[in-house]
Amino acid sequence: MALVEGEAFVGSAANTPACGAVSKAASDSDMATSCSSPALPENVCANTGPPPFLAPSPPLEFVDGLNLTDAQLAKVRALRALVDALPIVEEIPEEAPAAKEKGWLSGLFSRSSSNVTKKEVRELTWEEVLWLANDLVLWRYLRSYSWDQNQAQQQLMQTIAWRRNRKPHCIHPDDVKATAARGSVYRKGFDIHGHPIVYFKPGREPAQSTKAAQEYTLYTMEKAIQSINKAKGRDQLVFLVDFTGFSITQVPSMDLSKEVVNILNDHYTDILAKAYMLDAPSYFDAVWKFVKVMLHPLTASKVEFIQTSNKKQLAKLMEHIPAEFLEESLGGSCGVVYDHQKYWIAEDKYHAEIAQHTKDTIAKMKEDEAFIGRLQTATSLQLAAAQQEPLFAKATTETCEEQ
Repeated sequence: MALVEGEAFVGSAANTPACGAVSKAASDSDMATSCSSPALPENVCANTGPPPFLAPSPPLEFVDGLNLTDAQLAKVRALRALVDALPIVEEIPEEAPAAKEKGWLSGLFSRSSSNVTKKEVRELTWEEVLWLANDLVLWRYLRSYSWDQNQAQQQLMQTIAWRRNRKPHCIHPDDVKATAARGSVYRKGFDIHGHPIVYFKPGREPAQSTKAAQEYTLYTMEKAIQSINKAKGRDQLVFLVDFTGFSITQVPSMDLSKEVVNILNDHYTDILAKAYMLDAPSYFDAVWKFVKVMLHPLTASKVEFIQTSNKKQLAKLMEHIPAEFLEESLGGSCGVVYDHQKYWIAEDKYHAEIAQHTKDTIAKMKEDEAFIGRLQTATSLQLAAAQQEPLFAKATTETCEEQ
């Protein structure tokens, strides 16, 4: 079911104060706040990422502008019926073998297959049920795989397995704070369609990518997705890649590039609305030709190169990116540069809000007969596991709160 019973569907205004209002935490930190244009989500801070959108997502039938055919909607409903039929468990059986995953950075844009062991997902944890409650997730997987229900279902199950092991939604701000201080990846505002914007500044990264940088990229992706206004049918992000200060020594290795492409493609499938490569150096053309062959043609078509010194190209960019969210160094009117201290005060606050909302929502779900009827005990699962191959390892059983 797409909506948790007992929760009313409300818009983003219920989750954020009126335009110009500042929370006590923001006031205490002298956090500057800049409001977006009326057509965009309100109360978006220029030096922080947008706040999380915590309202439950409506069923697709109640989302305007999606233009789904009856056949497509039927496939979403069929996939919904499948995931809603899976039993719910407090934890996954411990004796199962671990799923195998490639190095994490192989999939930002490509269609290459993952090395995750192809195992059937036979049950869900409460957190997974909550994640799957969003019809837009199912819709995204189906459209990404050209409405092939079997392929979409298979990859969705593999994503569940990957999230159990990797737990990107559980990454705590404290774990990535030091990496974030470089200001190489951060969120800022929305494009004209309401897609959250993620800035990438590869010139601020060290020559060699680190595990910490990988974790922070996943953290930022998760927080950006959580800020999407699901009520408007949005489910994608916009990337602004600013090559200022970038040198040839910072070009990632082939293995690293493949790794990024695979993970974001397989487990954040079709999350990209548009990627603008801003002021890329001339030698990057050769890199792009090399990377492009790994990309799905549809994804490659979403990548656009812009030289901000070219007035015509800049004007084209600003048809999609509001000036207040485009930094002055790139031709916009946003004069607020990344301030790590102020940005991170908000990140801590947003993370706590999401964690509390998740806890409260799951508590309500556990009182709902529709979910109680799906609940299985660990004992029943262990008995079932004795008769068939188990699925996942002990490493996949922890919840965010247990980490």
